[in-house]
Amino acid sequence: VGGVEGLLGVGSTVSCTFVEVHDERVHDLLGKGRDLRLRESASRGVHIPGVTKRLVEWEEDVMRALVIGLQKRGAIAAEEAEGGTQGGSGSGSGSQCSHTIFTVEVNRKAPDGSEHVSRLQLVDLGTPDQPRPGTARSSRNAMPANQSLAALDQCLQALTDTHPRAARPPAPGEPNPQAIPYRDSKLTWLMRDALGGGAGARGAVHRTTFIAVCSAEPQLLPATINNLRFAHRCRQAR
Repeated sequence: VGGVEGLLGVGSTVSCTFVEVHDERVHDLLGKGRDLRLRESASRGVHIPGVTKRLVEWEEDVMRALVIGLQKRGAIAAEEAEGGTQGGSGSGSGSQCSHTIFTVEVNRKAPDGSEHVSRLQLVDLGTPDQPRPGTARSSRNAMPANQSLAALDQCLQALTDTHPRAARPPAPGEPNPQAIPYRDSKLTWLMRDALGGGAGARGAVHRTTFIAVCSAEPQLLPATINNLRFAHRCRQAR
């Protein structure tokens, strides 16, 4: 037995999902699903019914899934840009103001028959368009991206707040005892576990690493400063 079963045991699987959050809509980058709905349960946490799960055996399979998803993301952006151009307001930068979440799920079967599930989420936060004079599309499409990032910032601020946010004492096992506003956007709802929002409910351990993209180019100095400030807020979250 080779591949995943040879490494993790018979019956174990590793799968990938790849979604894009754009304009508060969730698109499947490994399948045909568009505008998918989110669901939440005690056993599975936040999940997307109907999203394509691609089974993988080797590292090359994971990289292939990434390439397929990124190619589809580019195709969606080109399609939206073409539609906007025909309408007279396209700018061709739809993929920049969207966010992607690539998830690797490991389902390991133990000798006693029990299952252990681990997930790795790679989140790419997009940058909203800057409004250009005379273009209605830039300001309109920047709003959803800004809304998602603003909701993420609100969650981080709530996680750094030392004062209790809940108006009543939390019930035992309550999934969100601090009343963090995860559901204010699709992005933060999908990132809930990564931000620690599901740890108390299911006894899981979550670790989050934030990578800030910086540049020494003078024209990118404002974006670099904003990224570093955002990274500092992430670092303070508990």
